[in-house]
Amino acid sequence: MSGTSLDGLDLVWVEFSLHPDGRWSVAWGPGKTVSYTGTPWEVDLPAAYHQPKELLGPLSVRYAQWCNAQIHQFIREENLSQPDLIGHHGHTIHHQPHRGFTYQLGNTPEMARGFSCPVVGDFRQPDVDLGGQGAPLVPIADRLLFSEYAHCVNLGGFANTSCEIAGLRRAWDVVPLNILWNSLAQKLGHPFDPDGSLAASGTLIPSLLNALESLPYFDQLPPKSLGREDVEQHWAPLLEKVHSVYSTEDLLRTCVEHAALRLAHDLQQGPAGPVLVTGGGARNSFFMDVLRARTSRTLALLPSHQADFKEAAAFALLAALKLRGENNVLASVTGAVHDHSSGTVWLG
Repeated sequence: MSGTSLDGLDLVWVEFSLHPDGRWSVAWGPGKTVSYTGTPWEVDLPAAYHQPKELLGPLSVRYAQWCNAQIHQFIREENLSQPDLIGHHGHTIHHQPHRGFTYQLGNTPEMARGFSCPVVGDFRQPDVDLGGQGAPLVPIADRLLFSEYAHCVNLGGFANTSCEIAGLRRAWDVVPLNILWNSLAQKLGHPFDPDGSLAASGTLIPSLLNALESLPYFDQLPPKSLGREDVEQHWAPLLEKVHSVYSTEDLLRTCVEHAALRLAHDLQQGPAGPVLVTGGGARNSFFMDVLRARTSRTLALLPSHQADFKEAAAFALLAALKLRGENNVLASVTGAVHDHSSGTVWLG
């Protein structure tokens, strides 16, 4: 799994069990994040955002080859056996479901080279072809593995949440998160703001907060999703407009407040109960403090290893469901015309 925060490639070994009562469970093995820092992808991935998808084929093959090599190395380092299957998300370059496409680098047959097991990838485009948003896709794992929580929130490049409403799983992207925070932290010479100390040193900008809170996205009803293009078109210009007047720390502080308010608002939907919070943003102690102050919900955290690799594990589950011929994408989440079993299978 590689997310929009551009921190690296997440690899995790998990074992799923399907119990006689239909309940799924997961046993967690080792995990690893392969940083993009010091690799060509540190430059090539951001540069790819500015290329049309028609020209990205060779880069996609090269990325698949690199991901394939990282998986082989991970298996050797951890002395693991050949897996039964591999779920592969790829790295999202373009996400424009309203125009009928989404594009992830690395969804090519090269992913399966050297493996005796199937590799399943390219989960998003089939859903877009069926009229869906192609996102979020993790909610099927939230339903099958973490049903004891009223909401499952992931704090990655974007914050998203999923919950059961009137017997249907609903999910949506809530607000840009690390995709904004990281870009601001990098202006201060830091790759990211791990504990929120940079944001905590800033001062809230009320006018900017009001402008962010007034963006049209928040008037839309789910299903809805966000991509890098939305951030560049709607959020980034508001930040640039005031950057000459306020410090970067002030912008960070305001973005943290904005994200906490949006999440607190959206957590009012769905049933009562605890909220599971995972993803890199859950390690941002300042943001978590702000969020707790804005919501009455109980926020629960997984052990750090599980929290860090939950999203990668979810795509392994999507792969398992695909091979079983079972639905792994929910129309109630994405807006597709029906539930379906998404993904492409490649054999080594």
